[in-house]
Formats: sequence, C-alpha cells, structure tokens
Amino acid sequence: MIRHVVRRGDSLWGLAGQYLGSGARWPEIHKFHDEFALGGKYPQLLPIKDPNLIFIGQEIFIPPRSQKPYTLSQGKPWPKVTVTKPATGLDLKVVYKIEDGQSQYKQVLPHCTIEAKLSGTIAIQNMTHGRYRHNLELVLSKDAPAVKQKLGQFSDHAFRDLTKGVELGFQDGHVTLKAPIMAQAGLGPYTIKVVAENPMKLKGSLKPETISATADVEGRKYKYTADIAFDVTVTLHPTLPKVTPETVKVTVPEKEPARYKIGTNEDVTFAVFVTLLLLSAAAWPSRMAGAMGGTTSIGPFLHHIDMNHPRHRGLGPGSI
Repeated sequence: MIRHVVRRGDSLWGLAGQYLGSGARWPEIHKFHDEFALGGKYPQLLPIKDPNLIFIGQEIFIPPRSQKPYTLSQGKPWPKVTVTKPATGLDLKVVYKIEDGQSQYKQVLPHCTIEAKLSGTIAIQNMTHGRYRHNLELVLSKDAPAVKQKLGQFSDHAFRDLTKGVELGFQDGHVTLKAPIMAQAGLGPYTIKVVAENPMKLKGSLKPETISATADVEGRKYKYTADIAFDVTVTLHPTLPKVTPETVKVTVPEKEPARYKIGTNEDVTFAVFVTLLLLSAAAWPSRMAGAMGGTTSIGPFLHHIDMNHPRHRGLGPGSI
C-alpha cells in the first residue's frame, strides 16, 4: 500500500499513471482508498466523493502496483469517465463580522475622553505548513461544533491580536489612531479630523482601503483581509475658571532691643535717681574717712546727744 499526500497539479488519472502504470486504472485507486476510509480502520482518511475533486493536502491510499488490476466488488463495471482535473487548493477562510459596538476602545486624557468603535469584516486563513490537510478535514467534517472549535483554535488568537491595543490621541481638532491590524500591513498611524456635534463633543470617522497582509501568531502564519471602519468620538472635559488666589502680605515689625530714650518724664526721673545713687556711692568712702579722722564737719550724719550728761542738763526746747 502506498500513502500519497496530494500536491498541487495532482489528479486521480495522473496518480494512476504514476503508481499503476496507466491513467485508465484510476478507479482502482478510488475503490482501494474508499474501502480503507469507510472501513473505520483509518478514521483520519476522508473518502473520495467525487473522483474529479481531490484536494491539496488530502491523503490517498493507493494499491500496490501489480500486473493484475484491482477489481471492483460485485462485478461492477469501471466508470467510463476521465478524471484529469487538477487537485483543488482549499484555503478555508474564517470571516469575522464586527457589529457596531462589539469592539470599542477608550483613551482618557486630562482634557478629553476619546472613544473609537470598530466595524466591518476581517477574513483570516491559516497559511502554516499542513494547512490544506487541516482545512480539508474541517470543510468535510460532518460535526459542525467540532469544525467551529477547530476554526476557533486556528484563527481566534490571530483575530484578538489584530484587533487589540488600539492607540488614540487628540490635538488641534484631530484624532490620531494606530491599530495593529493596520500596522501589520505597514499602514498608519492615521489622522482623523473631528467636527463639533455640540460644544463638548466632536466626531469623525475613518474608512481605509481594504487591508491585506500576513501575520505570525503563536508559531502560525496567517493571511488576513480586512474591510473595516472606525468611528471616533471626543468628549471634552469641562474646564473650571482659573482663579488666582490673592496674596496678603503681612509685615511683622522687627523687635527692637530695649533702651531708654531721654525726653519723657519717666526717663528723667530714672536718670536723676541713678545719678544720685552714683554720687552717694562715690562720696561714701571720703566721708567715712573724714569722720574717722575728726576733720569732717557735721554733715548729713546726726550726732547723738546724751541728755543725761551733767553738761547737757537743763537743755530743752528754747534753751541755748
């Protein structure tokens, strides 16, 4: 038994000529393959429903070459058709339709809030090695939920990476927009003019030409086509009037050192008192010295008279 993976340009006629020696023996391949595919021993095999419709990446079982042709069961005659149609390439696209409001982006700045809404369609197809086989299994699968699950595994990651991380900015009546889905194709950033809908709200939109590019996501290569649009809204933040606070200048007088000024009554009295005190202090030693030596006349000091002394008897008021 020969296991052959269909390549571009293959046909059952060509495979019969390559492996069995004659293109006319193509029904042998058809019968041999379907018996294995439908017998349950190789569940990964897909039956050949139309001999003129085989797909790139499809695996086909071919009987060993021998002089004796492989015969059909129950004596059925070979179909008299020529199966020379080349294998069909199957690139299964997953199309995401983005409804209004499903993908929204928001950027809050000090003076405004910017919002952007993405709408349109994005078609993603797997371009990695073996993609035809995977796509073939998906498209011919009878289990619709399983098909959707596999499709999601292949393309959902790419869709998320292409539509996340939108950057927004606003200045002078224009919004700047940068998105991965455009950057992957070498496009952008874009500048969108916004016009006033009311004093506090401005709006604008962007509808670029159809974008077609490739992207690598988690080891897989994808090709995508995007027909999208962005609607942007800028909401201005209310600005409070600027109030300049009044500055009150308080002057604290310097504390002067305490001193006495001549001229007031209190100052004169204090000066006289100090002068007399100084003079008395200066005269004290000289007067004491004179009194002790007997040369000092009676001054401010009182001399005591003993009235009981005989010499002073009879003296009294008015007696001299």
